[in-house]
Amino acid sequence: MSSSAGLRDLGRNQTTAQRAMVARKGAAPPLHRNAGRSAAAATFVRPPRASPAAVPAPASCGTAGPLEQASPAAAAVPCARGAGLPTVSAVPVLSLDCEAERGCAGVAPATVAATVAPAVHVAAPVCGTRRLSAMPAAALVEAFRATCEGHVADVACTPQGKALLQAALRTQRPEVLDSVVTELCPRLRDVAVDVHGCHVLRTLVEACTAEQTEALIGAMHASVVLNMCTASQYTRRTLQSLFERREVDLSALVHVLADNAGYLAATQQGCISLMRVFELCDAAQKAELVRELLPKLAALSMDAFANYMVQCAIEHSDRTTAAQYVVAHFTGNILQMSCNKHSSNVLEVVLRCCGEVPAVRRLFLDELVFNPAALKEVVGDLYGNFVVQALIGVVTNPMEFKRVEDRLRPALVGCQFAAKIEGKIKAKRPVPPHAGGAVHHHPYPQSHQQQEEPRTVLCRAYQDAELR
Repeated sequence: MSSSAGLRDLGRNQTTAQRAMVARKGAAPPLHRNAGRSAAAATFVRPPRASPAAVPAPASCGTAGPLEQASPAAAAVPCARGAGLPTVSAVPVLSLDCEAERGCAGVAPATVAATVAPAVHVAAPVCGTRRLSAMPAAALVEAFRATCEGHVADVACTPQGKALLQAALRTQRPEVLDSVVTELCPRLRDVAVDVHGCHVLRTLVEACTAEQTEALIGAMHASVVLNMCTASQYTRRTLQSLFERREVDLSALVHVLADNAGYLAATQQGCISLMRVFELCDAAQKAELVRELLPKLAALSMDAFANYMVQCAIEHSDRTTAAQYVVAHFTGNILQMSCNKHSSNVLEVVLRCCGEVPAVRRLFLDELVFNPAALKEVVGDLYGNFVVQALIGVVTNPMEFKRVEDRLRPALVGCQFAAKIEGKIKAKRPVPPHAGGAVHHHPYPQSHQQQEEPRTVLCRAYQDAELR
């Protein structure tokens, strides 16, 4: 009897516990931070690593041996994405169909070679950055000869070697410059995109002579130039330094950039490289750089990166040329571009730079204001209303402004951006003169007001003293 009662109590307790564990109807499942982390860790599967026999141990671990000692079976196994790429120079930034290297104007290799430079040890006392800045030029040259000469390309890809080479190059000694240029030209494709070597190359460009600059440009093949433009913000600054100095003819570099302008404009670092070069070029070189971009100018304006290049081309071209670009390639696309996040910024730049040109202003008015359906759409758009405000700001003719205002008033009914657009119209509307045609002046001259101010202060001081 007692055993059956105990079993009933045990069953009743288990039923109560199970009911408590069941989630109520409509209630969210319990969330716990640690539970979520453990579940994520349980479902994540790490990629298999290479076998120990296939990966040579570093020299610091007590083993030594070249990279070629890896087993052929391990070499045939495909690696995971990003594996086995020790530096930026090993990442193939650009792929080109090519056969040979014939300089900047020729055909370039397919990718950057993924070579591992041998370790070069630089003496620690010589390579302290603070000590290098205080060392005389003769001591820097001696340190360069003892440490770097003969393997400049390998030393340039190390942190200590970068500091020593930059300090030695800033001395502008001919023997240092000649040696560095001679050794870097064959290895330029590796050094130019290395995380440390790009700084050495930029310092070399800023210090070398015109003849040495020509030798460097001759070694810059098309793939090297494009990888410098797209690898990082530091690699692209070497090209910017070349165009800032203008020591030699840079038409070969302009040809490479112009032929690949569409590719560069659509990448994050490439569009910045193209913009900086465009700002430093003359009119003929600017026309060559935008030649490939013009047929697809409207589409590039809607791109997240290329729209900045389109803005740069409009801002840094003369007003007549920019107006020709707009009228020839934006016609029929103004409404679509106005309602786009990126191209709406381009249209605002267009109105600011060449909105006073009658042909450009007429294009905007015909496609946005004098089209009732388009006007209703653009004034209620999150980005298009800013284009309308910019268009109101460039209308200078009173009769034209009156027509624009008459078209806008019915379109602003029920618009969420009506207050902003009406404020722009009110600020642009000419101020009517005062009654009687006379300008309102203050009854007292300014000097009289300035004389009355100290007197008022003294009277208030006396009144405060009497109250106390």
